[in-house]
Amino acid sequence: MRLLKTWSIVCAALLLLFTANAVFADADEGFSIGGISGDYIITIASPVAAVAPGTPVFLNARLLDAKTQNPVRISSADVNITQNDLPVFSSELTKNPRKALGFTYSFPSAKNYLIHISFYRNGTLLASGNYPLAVKNISDTAPFIPEILLGMFLLAVLFFIFRTSS
Repeated sequence: MRLLKTWSIVCAALLLLFTANAVFADADEGFSIGGISGDYIITIASPVAAVAPGTPVFLNARLLDAKTQNPVRISSADVNITQNDLPVFSSELTKNPRKALGFTYSFPSAKNYLIHISFYRNGTLLASGNYPLAVKNISDTAPFIPEILLGMFLLAVLFFIFRTSS
């Protein structure tokens, strides 16, 4: 009986680790989209893993040298967000030495968007690109619900085993 209890505790611990990993996976990893434009690499990144409609998200825009991976000095950037070729957001971002070059935006609905960004140095275009971004409802991005239910069921079974074996 002691071996059964020990084995049950080990299984419960592994199950809790698995469930916690499923629930909190990518919770703080964020995401990054972008690509290469000539001699430059464009990235648009966010500290959150999934963008949900109606939730403000900060998007950080960066321009890197493709050879050295070092940041490129820029003076401004233009950002346009479209959905089905209709503009939904437009802004000029000015480089501020104390803050990241970025913007906060709340995507209005769960749809596919296209982010167009152009980087300038003293009025001269350095690089530009178009990058798709899929905004999904939170329920669409949470495939771990079955794992949580399974974990709760198995913990209830283990509790029953401990209670009846005492």
